[in-house]
Amino acid sequence: MNKDHVNESFTKRYMLSVFIIALLSTVALTLLHVALKSNHSTAHIVTLSEKQRVLSQRIASLSSRYRSSVDSSSNLFLKNALLSSIEEMHATNKALLSSNIAPITITVSLSAHKEALYQRVKEYLFLAQHLLQMPSSTQDEETLNTLLNLCDILLVDFNKLIEQSQREGEAHIRIIKNLETGTWLLTLLVLLVEIIFIFQPMLHAMKELFQKTSCQHHELEQNVRIRTLDLEQSNLKLQHLASHDPLTGLKNRLHMEEVLDRLILHHKINHLPFGVAMIDIDWFKKVNDDYGHDAGDFVLCELAKIFSTTTRYEDTIFRSGGEEFVIVFNRIKPEDIMARCELLRQKVEQHCFVYKDVEIKLTISGGIYHPDEQEVCNIREILKHADTALYTAKKMGRNKIIMAAHTLNTLP
Repeated sequence: MNKDHVNESFTKRYMLSVFIIALLSTVALTLLHVALKSNHSTAHIVTLSEKQRVLSQRIASLSSRYRSSVDSSSNLFLKNALLSSIEEMHATNKALLSSNIAPITITVSLSAHKEALYQRVKEYLFLAQHLLQMPSSTQDEETLNTLLNLCDILLVDFNKLIEQSQREGEAHIRIIKNLETGTWLLTLLVLLVEIIFIFQPMLHAMKELFQKTSCQHHELEQNVRIRTLDLEQSNLKLQHLASHDPLTGLKNRLHMEEVLDRLILHHKINHLPFGVAMIDIDWFKKVNDDYGHDAGDFVLCELAKIFSTTTRYEDTIFRSGGEEFVIVFNRIKPEDIMARCELLRQKVEQHCFVYKDVEIKLTISGGIYHPDEQEVCNIREILKHADTALYTAKKMGRNKIIMAAHTLNTLP
């Protein structure tokens, strides 16, 4: 099974599963919408019927008060209130009779009992209007009693209607709950069918494709790993050759500038002390002339070993060229760097360099730079200060360690 075929198969199966889920969601939403719409209409019928019941009681009360009132101003107020209640009840009754239920238009199927009830409401409103239009002096007692009796009947009918509508609403709610449960079960069933017939075959196809490509990837990774290791080893060798002296194994001047840059920055930001010692072998040319250059190389290697075993782990030794070495001391006070360099000088002076049964005695001279003795500047000036102190040690007879003094401020 190739990659293109797998992609095509996955696409078809995925689109089919999406279509089934979308179709199921649409059907479920439609059914719930219909059920909710029916329940909504029932709720509005209950609300309007309750309103009719309240209005009927209010009309009966206002009619009694209007008949018994003798005050003209009070009669006018009661007449307006009664007229407003009649119009409001008439509008509500008209809405129910025409199946137009606010706030949205819903078609409602009215039973014969409801039709008869709404017709009695119309008769009730007619009697109220008739009573309102009659002069107060000639109001009919029989009409008022008929109105009050009809109000009692309407209250009973409205109570029955509200109870019936509430039962219908509860039935609709049960239908909605059944639809929710059925939709949930159907969704689980559809998902189970999709897992068995759609996603499970997709998973098998993915496993086959993965197993097929796994061997190729493994082989490719092995080749890449071998090539990477070869490149890393080559890069390490190149980095070592670029940053170390091939004779002594010490770091060279190229790496020294990087170390000094970092120490200068730490000193300026965090005031961390450091020191630089420039050391030169006294009369080294005489060793090459008397014993040959191989002997000179031997001396340089032995001297590198002495420096490495005497300095601290955090200090760095560089061969800057020829018989000249530079030692960078990290986090050290002026008196400590002077003591350590003096210890180096003594060890070299006491050491016997034996080359082919020939004993060679050597001494070293050194110049030291420390920021507490000289203002911190750039690398070139630091090395110049140390070199000037070294030159002073040579001039004073060699085999000495000199600290760059405050007076060495100007450079030639």
